Amino acid sequence: MSRIFKPFVIALVLAGVIVGGIAYAYSTFELPYRNRAYPGVRVMGTEVGGMNAQEIFALTTNKLQSAYNTPFITLKVLDRTSSYKLSELGVGANPAPIVEKALQFGREGTLTDRIRVRTDAQQNSIDLNPAMFQDNEAVQRLVERLALEIDKPSRDAAVIINGLSVREVTAQTGVALEKEAAAKLIRDAINQNKPIELNLPTRPILPAITSAKEATDDAARVLKGEVALLLPKFNEQGAIVATTEVFRIKNADLLNYIYFEEAAPDKNGVIKLNVVLREEKLRPIIEPLAPALYLEADDAHFIFDDKSSQLQVIRQDKPGRQLDVAATMKNVIEALRTGKNQVVLATQVSAAKLNTQVTASQLGIQKLLIAASTNFAGSSAARVRNIQVAASRFHGVVIPPGGVFSYNEILGEVSTKDGFEEGLVIIGDRTVKGVGGGVCQVSTTAYQAALKAGLPIMERLPHGYRVSYYERGMGAGFDSTVFSPYVDLKFRNDTPGHILIESYVNTAAGAHTFKFYGTPDNREVSISKSNVLTTTPPGPDIYEPDPEKKIAENQSKQTEFAQAGATVVFNRQVKKDGKLVINENVMSKYVPWQNVFRYGPGFVPPPGAIVRDNTKPQQ
Repeated sequence: MSRIFKPFVIALVLAGVIVGGIAYAYSTFELPYRNRAYPGVRVMGTEVGGMNAQEIFALTTNKLQSAYNTPFITLKVLDRTSSYKLSELGVGANPAPIVEKALQFGREGTLTDRIRVRTDAQQNSIDLNPAMFQDNEAVQRLVERLALEIDKPSRDAAVIINGLSVREVTAQTGVALEKEAAAKLIRDAINQNKPIELNLPTRPILPAITSAKEATDDAARVLKGEVALLLPKFNEQGAIVATTEVFRIKNADLLNYIYFEEAAPDKNGVIKLNVVLREEKLRPIIEPLAPALYLEADDAHFIFDDKSSQLQVIRQDKPGRQLDVAATMKNVIEALRTGKNQVVLATQVSAAKLNTQVTASQLGIQKLLIAASTNFAGSSAARVRNIQVAASRFHGVVIPPGGVFSYNEILGEVSTKDGFEEGLVIIGDRTVKGVGGGVCQVSTTAYQAALKAGLPIMERLPHGYRVSYYERGMGAGFDSTVFSPYVDLKFRNDTPGHILIESYVNTAAGAHTFKFYGTPDNREVSISKSNVLTTTPPGPDIYEPDPEKKIAENQSKQTEFAQAGATVVFNRQVKKDGKLVINENVMSKYVPWQNVFRYGPGFVPPPGAIVRDNTKPQQ
């Protein structure tokens, strides 16, 4: 054989061997596994070599159903244990992708790669598992269901009252599933893909009110007793000298006056129950007692020393007093808790606005602003006494800047117990016995002083008829009547300082004088004489029996003197720093007033007189 031909033959033989090997391999390995899995391929641990797609799909489906419907996770919560399948946890898998993956195994890449992969699979096996999918909402729903079964609310301690019997309901701690942590544990276990037992976490729910023992004890003590409210009586020094029971909360009625309230949490967050008084029940009982305890604070009274320009104290200031409703109710509940059976109504003390330490310079009291006097000579002893008592109420009074002088407020009560005397007073068109005749002398003096001082008059009414006492000096139309609480004299202090009022009565001269001290402010006052615009003559004389039966038989005595009715006017102008600030015409209207006589037994009134019986009430 030639040298050239020999290599050719060798190559041809080798090619035949290769082709033959390939033909053998195809006939012995490839052909039998066409459209089937190669040997060594496993699905979920089971050999599927030689299986076609339908067979692998069926096998995978059966395995998945078996795996997902077998208890997988055991959950323990407190004393509860329950097992759940993967399917109940929202876990599943699709068998189709794993079928395709099993059939493609060993059929991808170069021939060398395919041979290597197949050989390795035959020697070591390759296990394929389907990819799982998880419905997270399913885990959440499971946790929510568990929480409904496990969660238990806490119970606060409480007090139960049945009649007068009291008992405590003890507190109970609740429990709650830690839902977020539980869901995470379950999802992590699913991802591990192996059966597991889990202890799900819980947390205690503490009661807000851990104990009601104190409240129960309080209630028991409260319901055993009763409480009397006492109205105190004070002496001049403000000390309690006596008490009077005004109301009693009886044992059987106590439940109507108390309830239980949560106190604010303490530093440890613990809330207690307190026994609380029903204010809406007790307040209407306490508040009406306020007038019996009220005492208005009394400012110090002064006079002005013209030589030293200093104040001299003529009356000490006195603190005021008023009912303290809140403190009284607090004392009531404290008494109930401690077993006390009496509570004195609590009071608050209020200081006077002006005390004895104040100075003239602090009040702006520099000098005399004005003095005004009226004359009451010829008045009865009772009338003089009433003028003295009324005038004394105003001696040393201080009116602050911008303050309003109220005659009735300063005068106070007019009664015999306050030093006033009974005499003749005029009510309507009749002269009758009454208390306080003469107080209008003082109000008229105050009015004339305020006019001369240039102060704004806020309220003033003339008398119903002209009275001679009040026309001495300035003339008709300068009087001011008062009748508390309906008719008052008021004027305002519009000066830059306080006004100090001094009030003096000269019984020998029959004169009452008001002095106003304060701060001058370049005020000029001009007051015209009064002008009588119209007059109305009085009617016939009036005769009436003497109600006191002091007039002798066949005798009469004149008690009122006739005055013509009139309309009177005067003008007042006030200038400050040359600027006119007040320009007013003040008009007073007076009704006519007849002569009035009183007579004793047997007296016969003259013809033409009006006879009326003042012993009978007016119709």
